[in-house]
Amino acid sequence: DDGRLYAGMPEDMPAKWRGLCARADVVTPNMTEYALLTGESYSLAPRTRAQAEDMLGKLLDMGAKSAVITSLPLEKGLANAYMRRGDKTAGICAFERLEAHYPGTGDLFASVLTGALLRGEALEGAVRRATDFTRLCVERSMRFPTPVNYGVDLEPLLPLLWEDAANKTRE
Repeated sequence: DDGRLYAGMPEDMPAKWRGLCARADVVTPNMTEYALLTGESYSLAPRTRAQAEDMLGKLLDMGAKSAVITSLPLEKGLANAYMRRGDKTAGICAFERLEAHYPGTGDLFASVLTGALLRGEALEGAVRRATDFTRLCVERSMRFPTPVNYGVDLEPLLPLLWEDAANKTRE
């Protein structure tokens, strides 16, 4: 992260990621992964909505059917921005920054997003669900003395996903 490949990752890894994007239903890069995928300079400077749409378009041009850029800095704060191939405008799922950083939150986000999409939710709802659940897990982890390197304390919150899925099925 922080604009660089993790130690031990080969330099040709981003090129391999681009090959996977061509086959992907959804890609979910963070800002580091976005920069590595596109070859753009890494920057956390706030973007406009038009810039976010351009960024998402570049990911879709690689072949993915949908793209979500996580923790995208926008003029009004952080957001998970998303777009489906063929759309003209980005969807924005804003959230408030928490003063914590846990490894694995991107994987958690992608897992909840995938589960919601597989249950038939639209991309908009799936992004909101993944954003909200990931935030809940981070908030919980901040309240308890969980070592940061263990990642977020998500297991006690998993029933929230099941309960919500059951309620959606009944509707």
